[in-house]
Parts: sequence; C-alpha cells; structure tokens
Amino acid sequence: HPDDRERYFKMLTRLLEYGENTGGEIRLINRDGEAVWFAMHIISLMDSDGRKKRVVGRLTNIDAQKRKEEILKFKSQIDVMTGLYNRAATEVNITRSLEMCGSGCALLLADMDNLKEINDSLGHAEGDEAIRRFAGVLKKYFSSCGDVIGRTGGDEFMVFFSRSAGSDSLADILSRFFFELNSIRVGGAAGCKLSVSVGVAPCSETCKGFQRLYRMADAALYRVKKARKNGYAFYDPAIDNPMASNEY
Repeated sequence: HPDDRERYFKMLTRLLEYGENTGGEIRLINRDGEAVWFAMHIISLMDSDGRKKRVVGRLTNIDAQKRKEEILKFKSQIDVMTGLYNRAATEVNITRSLEMCGSGCALLLADMDNLKEINDSLGHAEGDEAIRRFAGVLKKYFSSCGDVIGRTGGDEFMVFFSRSAGSDSLADILSRFFFELNSIRVGGAAGCKLSVSVGVAPCSETCKGFQRLYRMADAALYRVKKARKNGYAFYDPAIDNPMASNEY
C-alpha cells in the first residue's frame, strides 16, 4: 500500500544496515486491488562466521482483526443517537481540519433552544426524535468534503464549515438551513417547532486556533440566545465579548 511503503523500507534498513530483526504491520494489495493487512516479521540467519547468510520473512494475515479494530475505533467516536461524531472526536477532527483551512472556513456552535420544553410537554421519545431530525438537517447542509459535524452535549452541536471551492456562502446556506428547520414540527400538528440558536466564528489567516474560534462562536451564540433565539449571528468584536478573540 502506498501509505505503508516508507514504514516497509525503514524495516528493511534496520535489518540490512544494523542487523536488527524487525517486524510491523503493513497493507499489501491483492489481485483485486484491495488492501489487506498483514503482520510481517523479518530475521537474519547467520553463518558460522557471523555473516548474514539469508533473510527470512513471515507474513500473517491479520485483516479480519484490523477491520474489527477499525470498526470499534469508529464506534467509539460516534454519538449513537445521531450518527454524528461525539465531542472528543469532533474536537480532534476540527483541530486537524483547521491546520489545512483557508479563509472562508468557520466554526459554528448550535444549541437547540426548546429541547427541554419538548421533553417536558411531549416526552423524551419526542425529544430524541427532535435531536435526530435536527442532526439530519445539519447533515443535509454541511456535508461537503472537509465539513465536520458533532453532537457535543445533550442539546449542543458543533460544525466546521470547510468552504469548499464553488460552494455557496455560509450566510446563504444558513438561510436555507433555518427555512427548512423552521418547517419541522415534532409531536404532530399540536406539537412543537424546532428552535435553534447558532453562533459563527469565521476563520482567517490570523485566527485559526480551535480554542480561540470556540470562544468567538460561543460569544456570538450567547448574543443570539439573549436577543431572540432561533437564529444565527457571526462573531462581531465590536459587540461580543472582546476577550473572546484573544489568544490564551
């Protein structure tokens, strides 16, 4: 596998140049073009004078084991109810994405305003349905390559908007997002509409740190929730807490 070639050649170097028996896990490509995991062990056999006589290697197919590990790792990163990343995985993936993002990317924090009301008036089953339906709308509008969506608390969500080339502006996407969201009612005709508040922190060349963007988005979110709820706001240093835009 192309991603394992460097590791493979390092193992050979340790064996041939330093005489160290070595091993590791690598992927080989089978005749169908599929990557298969193997455990590889290589040793040197010496003659009576202490010179290398031959090199012997053994390959053990561990593909089933590795696939199982990958599934377990994936499941450990996922919020079961929504299928989104959990908080820890969300922060890890967003931090990684921020290292490669340019201008136009943004961090969004979203709170479901009326989840407690739905739970209290309609029951927790409808509350769970509200969470799943909100997550579905997030997936619909933030599914470009590079976007990251996570459920970070009971009614709290986080989104990294990657601003893919040729994509609509974030403001346009949020307008369509809220138009669809406000048409959703849980619990039937006499039920509750979903209400969500969103704070947005735009990235820039001088502002790409996760903690800094989180504070900025949180300040904008606080402004929305304090003023009207069920809407969104971009961070504005002239209005929001000016300390939010400072580095730790």
